Amino acid sequence: DSTCGMALRSSRRVVVPNVENCGFMAGTEDLAIYLQTGIRAVQTTPLVSRSGVLVGMLSTHWREAHEPSERDLRLLDVVARQTADVIERAKADSTVREREAQLRTETKSLARLNELSSRLWQTSRLQEGLDEMLAASIELLGADKGNVQLLNDGRGVLTIEAQRGFDRDFLNFFREVSAEDDSACGRALRSDERIIIEDVEADDLFAPLRPVAQAAGFRAVQSTPLIGRDGRPLGMLSTHFCLPHRPSEQDLRRLDLYIRQATDFIERCQIDEALWESEERLRLAQGIAQAGIFDWDVRTN
Repeated sequence: DSTCGMALRSSRRVVVPNVENCGFMAGTEDLAIYLQTGIRAVQTTPLVSRSGVLVGMLSTHWREAHEPSERDLRLLDVVARQTADVIERAKADSTVREREAQLRTETKSLARLNELSSRLWQTSRLQEGLDEMLAASIELLGADKGNVQLLNDGRGVLTIEAQRGFDRDFLNFFREVSAEDDSACGRALRSDERIIIEDVEADDLFAPLRPVAQAAGFRAVQSTPLIGRDGRPLGMLSTHFCLPHRPSEQDLRRLDLYIRQATDFIERCQIDEALWESEERLRLAQGIAQAGIFDWDVRTN
């Protein structure tokens, strides 16, 4: 046991006037070091701030056997209290600076998130929007590549509709993904929850797909389901990383905020497309039947 350990456990000062006669030091490595470096006496005083927080230890050493006087110890207590207050104040200042830095970073990130969301809603076509949301998601997570898949309701499979960074072999391999697959997107479709694989080389379920990942040049992947406001699955957004990686909770929260905008955009585009198809079918039907729609005001005709 060292004097620091004893003082830490007891929260009291420990004074050893002669290390060679100290029972708890007998046969310890500390005693050997003291004797080797010429130390014969030591005292350790806990550094306790005015708020009662233990912030460290203050130790002094003598080359001769020595027992500090009561006057010396009272003076040491004053020095220890002042030192503890300085340390606590420095830690508090450091915490404030860290929080201010985090706040600046968060403010900047939220501003960027708002900008990315605005850019998405400025697009008018689904494909253009999918490309935009993929680029934004890669930026938000600091990823290297990624893809967006939409769900074919009738067949229950995901198909890649937007991608960045992948070659034709990868796109052909993942042309269709079902809930039975053990890829990240397959598992996420199966569970309706985000799946994060920090390292594909260490993930047992991903083992059969490792050659594909190696050829594509990624070691980590996250797949987040795109869920509509009514709870209906719309698709999947996946981002890939060249090195083992796990996105921070802060980054994932920002991604979730963005994905809510993305799913609203997809739903709006799908509604617009369904409306256009319905109107187109009506025009075709009118043409075939040589029918029309007209207004008749009985008051004037």
